[in-house]
Amino acid sequence: MICHKRKVIFIHISKCAGSTIEKAFGIDVGNTRGDCLKNFYGWDKRDKIYLQHATPQELIDLNKMTQEQWEKYYKFIIIRNPWSRAVSDYLWVVKGRTIVDSFSNFLKRKGQFFEILNDPNQPAYRGDHLKKQKEYFLLNGEKINYDLVIRLENIEQGLDVLKMDLNLGSDFKFNKTNIGQKKYKHYSFFYNKKRKKLVDQFFGEDAIFFGYEFEDRKKNLEKIYVQLPSIFHLPKKHWLKFIKKEIKKMKIYRFVEEN
Repeated sequence: MICHKRKVIFIHISKCAGSTIEKAFGIDVGNTRGDCLKNFYGWDKRDKIYLQHATPQELIDLNKMTQEQWEKYYKFIIIRNPWSRAVSDYLWVVKGRTIVDSFSNFLKRKGQFFEILNDPNQPAYRGDHLKKQKEYFLLNGEKINYDLVIRLENIEQGLDVLKMDLNLGSDFKFNKTNIGQKKYKHYSFFYNKKRKKLVDQFFGEDAIFFGYEFEDRKKNLEKIYVQLPSIFHLPKKHWLKFIKKEIKKMKIYRFVEEN
């Protein structure tokens, strides 16, 4: 997001409270194909990219912003524990596309996830949700020094610093946006050894780069529950929606066969 009025650039990593920030700065987060493109939000048909999840390198290379803007504007970003972010992205994508498939296939871009995670030429593309957070900290091979890096785990304190830095005033509000059903009290309740190892493999570099560690809060029954396949961790509402969709497809197939 770019706000010329306040001369600020916010770099939005998926599932890191980005919509909350963008809405606070006046972006219509429900409009992904309209006038918000000039503010780096929405689906860019020409360049086949969701601008809100573009890296600084992509924004520069695609001429969405100038080097001068990048150097002079206040720049901030929010990061998140990689294990927490991975399960949040998984649940968000399956909910949005009514998919029932494994966490492993999500990270590996396989199975029912194959098309939406591998084909960037369509608005249904969600592959940007698997970008490494480290990618947002590199520009022309050099590490980016943001004016402010907020950890999602300490977002309230981080936003207080942001308000002071930008002189936003007490009436400037950050109202939580785009928050799905909270499935877990803590991200570790989703992870068994196998699923944790998958995130280690795909996002271990992020954990090292940002100094994150896996915190296991599971006890007794939770340790048993996590042994279930990942699809059994999807919300009941999602399962019902998926089943209805499959039944509807079966009816269509039957009609085609009979006619």
